[in-house]
Amino acid sequence: MPRIVHVSLAVEDLEKVRTFCEKVFGFTSLDQPKKNGFGMSDGAVHVAVNKCRTGEAPAVKHLGLEVEDVDGFVADIRKAGCEIFFGGTGNKHFRMPGAAGVEIEIIPVGAKPGISSR
Repeated sequence: MPRIVHVSLAVEDLEKVRTFCEKVFGFTSLDQPKKNGFGMSDGAVHVAVNKCRTGEAPAVKHLGLEVEDVDGFVADIRKAGCEIFFGGTGNKHFRMPGAAGVEIEIIPVGAKPGISSR
């Protein structure tokens, strides 16, 4: 069964978000801030925090579902009428129908750092 293990955020101020999430939520930083983002975790969910692109508003960009069989899950997604619009050999992205284009990322088990095993 898929489980949510990843959330991608677009934010205006990387350092304010990092400080807030560490102090208030108790998140652990997984890497040093890069020019455009960094990763954090609460141990169960990996959070990618990225700087908003020019003209982009802060937002939740996508949710990541960890699955044991990516190819099998992709087949189920396609049977449900969804198309994969981004992804290489690992992660795949699709938009959920009936939800104004909410983006979902399909992630192989163990691919996100800082996440506890099932």
